[in-house]
Amino acid sequence: PPPPPPPPVRCCEPPSTTAKLWAGERYNGFNTVGVVDYRKEIDPLSGWFHHIAYCAMLGYVCLKHQTKGFMPWLLEEASTVVLGLGRAQIYRNDWLTGASFFAVRVVFHAYMQYVWWVAFVAPGSQHFAWYYYLCTPAGLLNCKWMLDWCRGQQKRMRKAAAAKRR
Repeated sequence: PPPPPPPPVRCCEPPSTTAKLWAGERYNGFNTVGVVDYRKEIDPLSGWFHHIAYCAMLGYVCLKHQTKGFMPWLLEEASTVVLGLGRAQIYRNDWLTGASFFAVRVVFHAYMQYVWWVAFVAPGSQHFAWYYYLCTPAGLLNCKWMLDWCRGQQKRMRKAAAAKRR
């Protein structure tokens, strides 16, 4: 008889409470409080859709006990901490915000996509390949946000230069 199929990959037993709390924080914190504090920056794609998809993905990851596969990606949130410090008027440095965003949301994300491809997609793994395809649009959204930040910096620099000339 053929050998039995391998058991499903389980990366974390039981589902991480931290991951569940993170999902709740991301959705509730950004979309509930954020809609009051910075309404003009919440659009359907980067606000509502992005965070609802994030929560759904994280719920699935917890349900399937695969939170360890998700945890390395949390490094991308380091740029959110830098951004949050600026928003809270604790420490604002636009260049640090941009540099941290580029480092973790663009470069690290691209690196993780490559690692995921080599480890799971190329060998034909059915366990985590779906995550690669889910993270690809997120990486593109990160690139859009980086471009938006660059455009904003250019606008701020032109405004500062015009103020100096007066």
